[in-house]
Amino acid sequence: MEQSVTDADDLLRRARELADGPLSERAAGYDETRQFPIENYSDLHRAGLLALTVGRDHGGRGADWHLYTDVVRTLASGCASTALTFNMHSTVLRLIDALGSPEQKEEVFGAVVDEGALVASLTSEPQSSLRGRFQFQTRATVSDDSFVINGMKHFASLAPVARWYFTWAIDEQAGGASGLYTVLVPAGTPGLTIHETWNTMSMRATASHSVEFKDVTVPRANQVGQAGELATNGFTDMFTPGYCSVYTGVAEAAYRFTVDYATSTVFAPETLPISHYPAVQRQVAEMSTRLAAARQLIRMAAEAATTKTPTERVLEFNQTKLFACQAAREVVDIALDVCGGRALSKKYPLERYIRDAHTGNVMSPDADSCRDLIAKKELGISITPGFLQL
Repeated sequence: MEQSVTDADDLLRRARELADGPLSERAAGYDETRQFPIENYSDLHRAGLLALTVGRDHGGRGADWHLYTDVVRTLASGCASTALTFNMHSTVLRLIDALGSPEQKEEVFGAVVDEGALVASLTSEPQSSLRGRFQFQTRATVSDDSFVINGMKHFASLAPVARWYFTWAIDEQAGGASGLYTVLVPAGTPGLTIHETWNTMSMRATASHSVEFKDVTVPRANQVGQAGELATNGFTDMFTPGYCSVYTGVAEAAYRFTVDYATSTVFAPETLPISHYPAVQRQVAEMSTRLAAARQLIRMAAEAATTKTPTERVLEFNQTKLFACQAAREVVDIALDVCGGRALSKKYPLERYIRDAHTGNVMSPDADSCRDLIAKKELGISITPGFLQL
C-alpha cells in the first residue's frame, strides 16, 4: 500500500516537532550522563512513531522507505543517539516482518504498538569484526524444542531497555551459514547478563553495552526464519538507509547551527556579520552542496529498497553509505572551521554534532567495506550482499 501524502506529512511533522523540541532539549543531558533516552522513546510512542515500520495490518504505520528515511534524518537532527537506536529497533521489526512467524509478529508488533516495547539487535562480538569475514563465537546448542545459547555480544544498543534481543548464534555441530540462527531472546531470561561497558566519545546515550549469555535457554519457537536465511539473503543491508539518514541528520543540524552563527556574529571593528566574509560563504556553499547530494543519494537508496532485491541494490546502498557518512564528517569539520573555538564549547551543541558525525564511517558496512562492494559490483566480481560476510 502506498503511503498517502497526508499521512506522511503528518508523521514527518510529528518527528520535526519532537526533534526541534524535547529531543534537542534533552540531548546534551543524555550525552553527558550516558543514560538511554527513555523519555524520548515515550514521546515517540505517544506520537505513533515507534511502530513506524510495523504494518498497518498489525496496528502500525506501515511507513515506506522514503518516509522512514525522512523521519530518521529528522529525529537525528534533535538527538543522534535516539535516531541511531530507533533505526536499529525499526529495522529489526522489518526483519521480523520479512522472516518471522505469524505468532512472533502478533506478539512483538502488538507489544510495540500497545506498550512501546523495544527490540535490540545483537550481532557484534568482541573477538570478530564485521570489516572482514565474521566468525561467530556465540554458540547455540540446538535440540528439537530449545536453543541453549552461550557467548558474549558487544555494541548491543538498547541493551538495558529492550523487551527482546534479536540474537545471532551458530550451531556448533552444523557450522557455516546453515548453522547460523537468529533467535528472539526475551529480556530477563535466566543466564542473560548486561555489562555496562559503553563509555565512548560519541553516540554516548545509545546504551550499547555488552550482553553475556550463559546457558540461556529459549524455545525453538523463538527462531526467526530458517537457519542461515538472513545471512544468505542479504537482508542485513536493511540497516543501511537508516544509518545514512542518521548521520546526514546530524550534519544538517551542524549546518543550521553554522548558518545561524554566521548570520548573527559580528566581530569588531566590522559592522556586518561574518556571513559577509567570502571565505565563510564558500564554506557554507560546500556544506550545502554535500548535504544536498547526501539527501539525493538517500532518496535513491530508499527507492532501491522499495523496488530491488539486496543483490540488485548493492551499488545504491553502498554508494549512499560511503558518501553520506563521509559528507557528514566533512560538513561538521567545515562547521568547526567557520565557528572556531566556540564550536568546542559544551555550551553549544556543535561539539556534540562533531563527535557524533565522526562515527558514521565505522558503522557497518564501514567505508572500506562499501568501497570493496562497490568496486566488485562494478567489476563483475561475485559478492555477498549485506554487511555480514561469512
